[in-house]
Amino acid sequence: AQTRRYLGSFQSERLGRLEVVHGRDGLQARLGAMRLSLIPASPDLFGASKSRLDAPEPFRYDQAADSLRWNDDTFQRLPSPRACPDASCSKR
Repeated sequence: AQTRRYLGSFQSERLGRLEVVHGRDGLQARLGAMRLSLIPASPDLFGASKSRLDAPEPFRYDQAADSLRWNDDTFQRLPSPRACPDASCSKR
């Protein structure tokens, strides 16, 4: 339940859409074909890595901005489809 706020779709101008989901081994970020395991380090901070052999990179959630930061890219949360009562949200 504590990880629910991290779940959802986020968008970066440079890298595109990133999805944060519950994977088999905990939270996972999906960016195109890339899958990153998100290992909790402290509140709102995760170590992101493609495999157990890769050194984790900082992956931060900014609650005030409702965004994620990974390397030099910021991903803004996209509106949830359930949050829009009509089709107007999909036209943004």
